[in-house]
Amino acid sequence: IETYQNLTVEELMILFQNEKPRSTFFRMRLHVIDFTETFGHLRIHDLSSDMLRAWFEQIQVENKISDATKRSLKCTMDRLFDFLVEKEII
Repeated sequence: IETYQNLTVEELMILFQNEKPRSTFFRMRLHVIDFTETFGHLRIHDLSSDMLRAWFEQIQVENKISDATKRSLKCTMDRLFDFLVEKEII
């Protein structure tokens, strides 16, 4: 578990994809790519809720999505974090 905490967000996403390949998380291809480009280099404990909040706001503005769509995106992104909690990484 300690070694998982030293992985980058991108490496943890790969672990998630390998263990949960059917997750709806990976159907949001453009947002997953953007999320990876934005946060992939960080260690998971360096990723803050303020950073995520700013990213969601940026996605909403850039893609002109509604609040409801943003909430749906957040729920889908939560699958990654649920997995990390399940693995006791966060």
